[in-house]
Order: sequence, then structure tokens, then C-alpha cells
Amino acid sequence: MIPKIGDTYSFRKTFSESDVYLFGGIIGDSSPWHIDEVFARNSRFGKRLVYGMLTASLFSTIIGRYFPGYVYLSQDESFRGPVFIGDTIEASVVVTEVTEKGKVTLQCKCTNEKGEEVLVGTGKIIKLND
Repeated sequence: MIPKIGDTYSFRKTFSESDVYLFGGIIGDSSPWHIDEVFARNSRFGKRLVYGMLTASLFSTIIGRYFPGYVYLSQDESFRGPVFIGDTIEASVVVTEVTEKGKVTLQCKCTNEKGEEVLVGTGKIIKLND
């Protein structure tokens, strides 16, 4: 597959409580924003948050599914809004640049079920094998 400018790919996931607990355990982050119901209820958000990096990992899912043979070079992200347990997030990428050496630039975005942008960024990937 050779990506073309304008190609768009997406993936949707509803984040569960298990997703949050498992991710926190894997990375060793026990922040009360994510795992402490009482703390979160009394916070400015009123409920527990999904880890920002867990949300951002949806871009990696897209790369793995739709860009065989490619790996990440970089990913820049800007978190625009909270993601809560139970939210359905749609991650999408649009190919914005393709070089002769196989490098691809992606405009990345995550939106929640209300259509609100919760994360935006730019990713760069490269094809390692032919």
C-alpha cells in the first residue's frame, strides 16, 4: 500500500473502566484522576478520566491496521478536552505528506460522541520493508 495525500483512516473505541485500570497498571500510573472515584467525583470534572496517552494510543491502532510495514517516527499531541470512562472516541488520521523515502505525515484527531475534539496532533511514520 502506498499512501496518498488526502487518504483518511479511522478507528472508534468506547473506553471501559477495565481499559483504564489495565492501562494504569501496565504503565504504573495510579493517579487518582483515573482510579479514585471519590477523588474524581470531587474534582472539577466530577468523574474519572481516561488516561490521555491511552486515548492517543488509538493512533497506533490505526497505523497497525492500515499501514502495514510502517512504524512511528514521532507523534505530537495537544489535549483539548477530557475523555471519561464510557466515552466513545473516534480517532482519525489524514495523510498530509508523502516523501520519496517513504516518510508519511499524518494529521491526527480524536473526537468524542458529541463531536467535540479531545485530542489533535501530527504523526510521522516510515515504511521499513517493501
